[in-house]
Amino acid sequence: MTKSELQEKIITKYMTELPSRGTIILPTGVGKTRVALQIVENLFAKKLIKSCLVVTPTTVLKDDSWPAEIKLLNLQELNITIECKQTAYKFKDKYDIVVIDEVHSALSSVHGKVLNIPCTYMLGLTATLPEHDEDHLEILKKRLPVFFSISLKECVEQGIVPSFKVFNLKVKLNKKERAKYSIYDKMFNQATAELQTYKNKIPEYNELSVFDLAQKASSIKTHPLHKIGKSYWSAMSMRKWECYRAESKLETTIEIIKKYPDKKWIVFSKEIKFVEELTQKLLDIKINALKYHSQMKDIDRKLVLELISKPKYKVLVSAEALNVGYNLPDLDAAICASGVSTELVGIQMVGRINRYKKGKIPVMINLVCDNTQEMNWVSKRTENMSPIWTDNLNKINLTKW
Repeated sequence: MTKSELQEKIITKYMTELPSRGTIILPTGVGKTRVALQIVENLFAKKLIKSCLVVTPTTVLKDDSWPAEIKLLNLQELNITIECKQTAYKFKDKYDIVVIDEVHSALSSVHGKVLNIPCTYMLGLTATLPEHDEDHLEILKKRLPVFFSISLKECVEQGIVPSFKVFNLKVKLNKKERAKYSIYDKMFNQATAELQTYKNKIPEYNELSVFDLAQKASSIKTHPLHKIGKSYWSAMSMRKWECYRAESKLETTIEIIKKYPDKKWIVFSKEIKFVEELTQKLLDIKINALKYHSQMKDIDRKLVLELISKPKYKVLVSAEALNVGYNLPDLDAAICASGVSTELVGIQMVGRINRYKKGKIPVMINLVCDNTQEMNWVSKRTENMSPIWTDNLNKINLTKW
C-alpha cells in the first residue's frame, strides 16, 4: 500500500461513517495533516460544514506546517482558522469542525478545555495513544475514541514510509559527573524505599504507585509525606539532568557529524545551553550549523527554517521546539542527545527524518549514558524500532547497511 492509498482509505472511511467525535492515529511522516485537511475539504464540498478550527500545540505548527499544507492543497478559500491550544479554548464561537493536532497533548486538566469547544464534529490527530497516564487515555477513549489507527512498524512493513535505522550509542559520564549521578541516584533510591514502606503500611496509599504517591505528596505542602515526595522528585530530576548534560554527548555529537559530512543532520536536545554551545563549536570548525529554540525571536526562527533547506547548511540543532510538526525531506539523519522515555517522542523524532526522498535511508542515533537510568529510558523509547546497541562509534556505518 502506498502512502496516498492509505490516506484515501482513511478519508473514504471517515466520509462514509461521519463520526461526530474521533481520533486518527498515524505515525509522523504518513500525512496526518493532509488527511485531516482533505476530510475537511470533503465536508465543505458536501456542505456539511461552513467553518473549521485547527488547534495546534506549537507555533511552528500554527504558523508554518498547517498553512503550508493548506496552500499546497489550494484550500486558502475555505473558512479555516488555526490557533494554538493555549488560546483556542477561550474562543466562544461555535465551529462546525474542530481538528486537534497532537491531541495527546490536549488531555490535561489545563489544555483539555479545548475538548469543550462547541462543534458538530471534532477530530483528534496523534502518532500514538497517551503513555504513562491512564487518566489521559481514558479521556481520549471517552471523548475522542480511536477511529483509525496504524503503527509505525506496520507502515514500514507495508512500505508506506521509508525503512530507517536506529542506533543507541553508549557514552560515558566523566568522573565528576559519575560522582554527582551516584549521589542523586542514592537519594532517589532512598526516597523510593521510604515511600514504598508507607505505601505498604497505609491502606489509602496501597493502590497508588510510588511515582503517583510522590507526585501527590510533593504537590501538597500539608501532605505528611511532602518532604519525602519532594526529595524523590528532586533526586530524579537532578539524576536525569546529569545524563542530559554529559560532556561526552557534546563531544560525540561533533565526532559523528564530522564523520558523516554529507548527511543533513537534526540534533535534539532538552537544553538551550547545549544548543547554543554545540552550534558555536560546529561553526568554529567550519561546519555550517543553525540553532533553533524557544528563546529566539519568531522572525529569527522562521529564517532558520528557510535557511536549513539550502545545501550549504548541514546541521539544525534544536531544543525540543522541533520535536513535532516540522517537515524537511532533505533531513536524513538525527542525533538525540537527550530525551524522555516515551515511545511517542521517539516516533516524532524519527518523523523529522523519514519524510520521503528518493534514495535516502533515514538514521537515528540516540546518545545514552552507560550504566545510568537513561539506558532504561532509551530502551523504552526505541523498543519497537529494532535498535542496534553499541558503545563504539566506529561500529556505526552510515554508508552501507
